[in-house]
Amino acid sequence: MVTRPGSTHPFSEVLSVAAHKFTKQQLKQDSFVDTTQRVMDYGQRHATVIGIVLVAIIVLLVGGTYVKTSRENAAREASALLYEGQVLLAQGDHVGAMGPLQDCIDLHGGTEFARTARVSLVQAHLGVGDAQTALARVDEFMDEVPADAPVQEDLAVLRAHAVAGTGDFKAAADALAATIDAEMADQIRYQRRVTQAEWLQAAGLHGEAVRVLEELDAAVERGDFDAMVGNDLANRLGVARALAM
Repeated sequence: MVTRPGSTHPFSEVLSVAAHKFTKQQLKQDSFVDTTQRVMDYGQRHATVIGIVLVAIIVLLVGGTYVKTSRENAAREASALLYEGQVLLAQGDHVGAMGPLQDCIDLHGGTEFARTARVSLVQAHLGVGDAQTALARVDEFMDEVPADAPVQEDLAVLRAHAVAGTGDFKAAADALAATIDAEMADQIRYQRRVTQAEWLQAAGLHGEAVRVLEELDAAVERGDFDAMVGNDLANRLGVARALAM
């Protein structure tokens, strides 16, 4: 085939097209290479920062696991101390119970276990007849524990018993009355009213004791609450009326 000057050989056109296609592929490859190179260059320039970030992430992961493990171990220890103290308390070993209960409070003061230990520790002091110490500790604990914590009611009841243990039965009866409300369990409400009446009698306030028991009897008759009273209330009311005469 003869080609005129200025004309393009057909095979040259094929080569040109192939070369054009190859150039596009090269462009794609070059773009990937350039991107990769830029990432590598960025990593080299900011290696220190990246390293710090990676270290921080590792520290957070490891630290979080360590904190979780530490908390679990602390909870187990607090639970064990509380359990030991309460078992000794149930066995009548009030002095022996004081050690683990105090350790639970000292080592794990902000936990629910330690809050319960405070209640048990006051019971231990009352168990050995040390009302003054029990009163001092319960006042201390009521200041330490949040006002909305469930153990506050238990501490308030124990405080009334500690006051009674000091011989101030009128103040004890008033303190116990402040812990009674219509929302509590009927049997608990009944028992606290009965104890209130007993302390009023011990204070020589027989008329007030009769009033408390008569109000309680009237509530039972109305069916305001369901408590297993049997003949207990009638017997107590009879004694209180006799003493008031």
